[in-house]
Amino acid sequence: MNRDTALRPSDAQVLNNAEQALARRLFREAEEACNAVLRRNLRSSRAHYLLGLSALGQQKPSEAVRRLKKSLQIFPDDINCIVALGQSFMADNRHGDAEECFRKASRMTKGNEKVLPMLVLSLMNQGKFQDALGPVNQLLLVQPLSADAFGKRGYILQQFDKHPEAIGNFTRALTLQPIFPEALNNRGNSFKALNRHIEAIRDYEEAIAQRPTYALPYSNRGYSLQYLKRYDEALKSCDLALELSDRFTDAHVNKGFILQNMQRYEEALTCYKRALAIDSGNWTAMNNMAYTLRQLGRFAESADFYRRMNKLRPDQPEGLWNQGLLKLLMGDMPSGWSDMEWRWKCKEFMRKPGVKGIPEWLGQNIEGRSIAVFTEQGFGDVFQFCRYLPLLADLGAKVTLVAPVVAHRLLSTLDPRVSIKGLKQTLAETDYQCTLLSLPDRFKTELSTIPTSTPYLFAEDNLVKQWKEQIPQKGLRVGISWQGNPKGAVDQGRSFPLSELAPLAKVEGVELISLQYMHGTDQIEEMADQMSLQILDGFNEGPDGFVDTAAVMKNLDLIITSDSAPAHLAGALNVPVWVLLKKVPDWRWLLDREDSPWYPGMRLFRQQEDGDWAGVVKQVVEALKGFSPK
Repeated sequence: MNRDTALRPSDAQVLNNAEQALARRLFREAEEACNAVLRRNLRSSRAHYLLGLSALGQQKPSEAVRRLKKSLQIFPDDINCIVALGQSFMADNRHGDAEECFRKASRMTKGNEKVLPMLVLSLMNQGKFQDALGPVNQLLLVQPLSADAFGKRGYILQQFDKHPEAIGNFTRALTLQPIFPEALNNRGNSFKALNRHIEAIRDYEEAIAQRPTYALPYSNRGYSLQYLKRYDEALKSCDLALELSDRFTDAHVNKGFILQNMQRYEEALTCYKRALAIDSGNWTAMNNMAYTLRQLGRFAESADFYRRMNKLRPDQPEGLWNQGLLKLLMGDMPSGWSDMEWRWKCKEFMRKPGVKGIPEWLGQNIEGRSIAVFTEQGFGDVFQFCRYLPLLADLGAKVTLVAPVVAHRLLSTLDPRVSIKGLKQTLAETDYQCTLLSLPDRFKTELSTIPTSTPYLFAEDNLVKQWKEQIPQKGLRVGISWQGNPKGAVDQGRSFPLSELAPLAKVEGVELISLQYMHGTDQIEEMADQMSLQILDGFNEGPDGFVDTAAVMKNLDLIITSDSAPAHLAGALNVPVWVLLKKVPDWRWLLDREDSPWYPGMRLFRQQEDGDWAGVVKQVVEALKGFSPK
């Protein structure tokens, strides 16, 4: 309690009454009593202190700060007043000032179990999670059974993507305090980050059961439901969150993201606009809106949005990376390659392949030096960009490609000057390293300087002869592939069901051969009665990936495929290939052209409307009727 000097006993009793009134939230009565004392004694620190508490109780934090500072001018060492001032700063979103107060109070009463939770919260509110770890661990030493402390530590660990540890802390909190909807929601978020969406949904639903008016788990549940492709349920969950709070920005963003994944882009755009009307600086809404504008073909607006958001938040590498992808799609290659380098700062690409201690090759003279190039992303990217490795050898470098072992046999056909090693093999005395998709940036690649010499990968002659025995020697031999790897956002909209290709089987003289491997092969049996499709015995059953695909392709007149690895392999082999593309395709296919600057033997067929594969296949059928193999 504040210590006053020269305070009448009657005034002390008045302030006691004021404190009791505050406890009953009788603010006016308490203030009248305090002001009466101050009229007689302006230096009553206790009266100022109680007026500060009254203002704080009425959610008037600025007034509370003013009153509490007056109290501390009179009695600087009143720890209760210092703590109340910190709480007032926190209520006024002045979290740095709050931290200063709580640190001072903590020093005055080392290990104070009442002050430490507030110090931790003030640090968390500033995003100073590393700084918060020490105090929260200290709190658990003095309060080892504090569910709140375990909950806070779990949340802090989440910020460092230490989700298994975070889950352990949330679970401990829930053991100590089973009715704890915040801990359930946050544990669900860690399950969600680990793609354990069923467990996440279970936690969100328990949090909702414990507190039906808690909007956060409704929105988060919506995100996990859409990941499981339960789109209607996901939208309903977000709508329930918005019924509780129509100014809930994250729920608008999550609903937009669900609609975006359903390719309902106009509706998604509306959600992002609503989110930005509430919080104009919401980076996720801005990033998603820029992407949605791109998918709607509004490229200039999308580019402008990326420029604005990256100027506002240059600390967000995802925005710069996405801007680079748009630039490449629009053919702005040098700038696009440069922006693409931000991918290694993005969460999606946090584990950059390479060896610690080897300098990065940035384009400097490499004659007589050795370089290790590490593959990244999918096999399609490997097949497309391995063309740059002979260029390094042309510069006089000793070149090693570090790639998954499954692709070594095929990649060994690239160039005798390029050695192929596995990810776990030793790289002795290597001067430089680089990732594969950084090579276009290092070579300052423009549309006019793309290395286009094909073939640069080759099928093995003995395998070509072996597979020839299974392939029809009549008609137009067409290999088809329809499904890429369904994992990850990259496959959204680019693959299509085998049923979409059924019209090809009706073209006179066409013999269809399946090149599908792993994903999508389950559809073949379903279509057996509707289209004639040859399945090759033993296709790609060996340990060396794609060598059979390459050999079969060399026995075919034409490849027709979705945007997936077989498209790039056919292009690298210089086998005629037609690629079916969604309306707004991956960046490498550019816009509004039927050819590809990457592969001379490739033809592109593009959707005119989102999801309209029937229209694309109709174009392919007409082209197929007039196609003659060279």
